[in-house]
Amino acid sequence: MAWLCLGGGLRGNEATDSEAQSTPPNYRILLLHSYHQGLSWTDRITEAIQDKLKSNLQVELQVEYLDTKRFGPPAPDSPVTNLMLSKHTNPPPDIIIAADNDALLFVRDQLTQQIPDVPVVFCGINHFSEALTEGIRLFSGVLEKTSPLKTIQLAGLQNPEADKLVVICDSTTTGKAEIAHAMEELSAIRAQFSIEWWTDRSMVQIQKDLNSLSEDTLVLLHSYHQGLSWTDRITEAIQDKLKSNLQVELQVEYLDT
Repeated sequence: MAWLCLGGGLRGNEATDSEAQSTPPNYRILLLHSYHQGLSWTDRITEAIQDKLKSNLQVELQVEYLDTKRFGPPAPDSPVTNLMLSKHTNPPPDIIIAADNDALLFVRDQLTQQIPDVPVVFCGINHFSEALTEGIRLFSGVLEKTSPLKTIQLAGLQNPEADKLVVICDSTTTGKAEIAHAMEELSAIRAQFSIEWWTDRSMVQIQKDLNSLSEDTLVLLHSYHQGLSWTDRITEAIQDKLKSNLQVELQVEYLDT
């Protein structure tokens, strides 16, 4: 009798577990990243959201990557766009989380044309304007704002002999927005600093050029990602190259959302 009761109990538990596993979640969230998996910025956002949702079995999180740092924003008729539309418009998710500008633009231009009633939550948005959410009926989110002027003003106080400034940036969506913002802000200190803009130089060229800088130069690493072979920030690589050069100070600005 004892064995029969134990066996019956096990079968009952197995059935319950199976039923629980087969029960679909009540809510589906689409997390759409602008960039690629493996990028520390992107991975930290995913991990934070997963951590908040891990105890909620009623929610399914689906994660997609537009990979725009390496391939640029997808065109309306591209395979990436067609795949996203086929996967996430029928049935639509209950909520879309758009991480960074390219993802929000994709949601605005592509997804909301097909699923206009799905709420959108965004994070990591640079230089927000109403145009970024035009056509999105329900939205909320977190903005980020950098201040290259305040960064350099503080660096100048710590290094009063500095009269040259090098700004390193790329031409990605974020890079273009940040370089425009930096040019506008840093115009206030043109009389104090001679400013060079290093845009889209290769890692090899940057390393070579950094070694030739004089001790009166500040370096602002504003936003830099390079091509298919560079999948993460180059901060550590530059710091490693400069650690033995006491004549150069590196100022690093993070878009920390």
